[in-house]
Amino acid sequence: MPKITVRGEEMFYAVNRPPEARGSLVFIHGAGGDHSLWGQLMGNLPVGFAGYAVDLPGHGQSGGQPFNDMGEYARAVAELVQSIDAPRPLYLVGQSMGGAITLTVALETSGVIDGMVLIGTGARMRVAPALLEALAEGRQDPAFVRLSFSPHSDPAMIDEFMASQAEVPVYTFYQDFLACSVFDVTQRMDEINLPTLIVVGLDDKMTPVKLANFLHDNIKGAQLATIEKAGHMTMIEKPEELSRIIASFVGG
Repeated sequence: MPKITVRGEEMFYAVNRPPEARGSLVFIHGAGGDHSLWGQLMGNLPVGFAGYAVDLPGHGQSGGQPFNDMGEYARAVAELVQSIDAPRPLYLVGQSMGGAITLTVALETSGVIDGMVLIGTGARMRVAPALLEALAEGRQDPAFVRLSFSPHSDPAMIDEFMASQAEVPVYTFYQDFLACSVFDVTQRMDEINLPTLIVVGLDDKMTPVKLANFLHDNIKGAQLATIEKAGHMTMIEKPEELSRIIASFVGG
């Protein structure tokens, strides 16, 4: 699978590009994640679309260190997008912190993307000070990770996800959540003029429905879709439904 050099470090991405591709989805994971979270969506792309699933700097198979600034992540993603010759139109699909990165790309660059899908995210991403303090001390509470899921989700799937998260360095989570803690573009929504889909699980405790409603109410022409019996991790809790929602949006 390919890597490209972005800002002096190798950045990894998985790709599924059919020969007839006439558009692209570029998937951006959230805090502590990697490209593998998008595996089921990458295997079930909208007809005629290519898929690219990115490992952010300092995550997964990418080199470098994680950032504590959303703008740094956004610049890395924008550079990658401009380097991979992906078919247009190109949509960024970002979940949680990945959604904040997507919003930042939309606000800080021009012509790089043609639309965006924001999943379980917000224009402001508050982080509890107690969580940041624990991470700064090298402590991660597994119960916090479990809160990412709906009570209706498969326990085996939750356990598998939690085991994968236990392998991620606490420092990575700390840097990511620092970036989230200072992210706030609530006053800039009227600057966005891109086709936008907002998706939220109705059981999302991390980025609750009210944050999705704010995005929907303040981004011109944005569409909002909710998913029942899903929490913060809709791409692994309800991948087939999420794929259908995205396909309907980009196909429309």
